[in-house]
Amino acid sequence: MVGAVVSQIRGADGRQPGDPARIARILLDIAETGNPPLRLLLGKDAVAVAQRMADRLATEDAAWRPVSESV
Repeated sequence: MVGAVVSQIRGADGRQPGDPARIARILLDIAETGNPPLRLLLGKDAVAVAQRMADRLATEDAAWRPVSESV
């Protein structure tokens, strides 16, 4: 299992979407701000994955809200 994941990561090396130079500029600019974010999504793919995860978490939280609030 681990070998397959490592192979997949190595196979994608250098072919990730996005502009590395633009990301570097953004990170340098953010590092100079007074209040940089703890986390930052970079790229449409990252935003989409994070949104799906947030939606899933919100659905699960809503389903268990009565239990959560009863404590």
